[in-house]
Amino acid sequence: MFVDAIGNLDELPVPVSSWALLELVTWEIRHQEEEPTQDLEPLRARIQAECRPVTIGSQGRIQHDAVQEADYSSIEVGHHAAVNLIDSTKRPYLGKVLACDGDQVTIAWMKGSWSGEWKEWLCKRGKNMVPYTTTVPLQSVILWGFPLTGRNRLPKKVAVDLKERYSKIDEDDELNE
Repeated sequence: MFVDAIGNLDELPVPVSSWALLELVTWEIRHQEEEPTQDLEPLRARIQAECRPVTIGSQGRIQHDAVQEADYSSIEVGHHAAVNLIDSTKRPYLGKVLACDGDQVTIAWMKGSWSGEWKEWLCKRGKNMVPYTTTVPLQSVILWGFPLTGRNRLPKKVAVDLKERYSKIDEDDELNE
């Protein structure tokens, strides 16, 4: 159709100024006059700069790393905490910190599993259901300050770290026996 009618055209159907190719060529010609910069240091610095690691959870919340040092002074009320208890068959032991007094910490326990959902552990006191709480030695807290995901699960990174910590504790216990 159009190709067959090219020979019969007296003028172009669209003005040349609207052609995208012409625009591209004139843009390239206009910008060839600019000298490229020879100073590549700012570019190298930006490329080599370390990016701050941020992991976005399933609900879009920023997930902060758990505290990994043995500096117990950073434990705060409201932190999720993983605790090492004598019974190693029912791990992990998680709870929320209710109070931190000297060398003891009061924990409101949670029920869950490595890959399952975590819920507040409630017990019956009289006619009311109340959180199950106990006080444990501060040194039994092995990880704290981590969030649960939007579906109340352990983030994979935290679960892997926690399993490694429990394994190391078990190895140390075997060596001490």
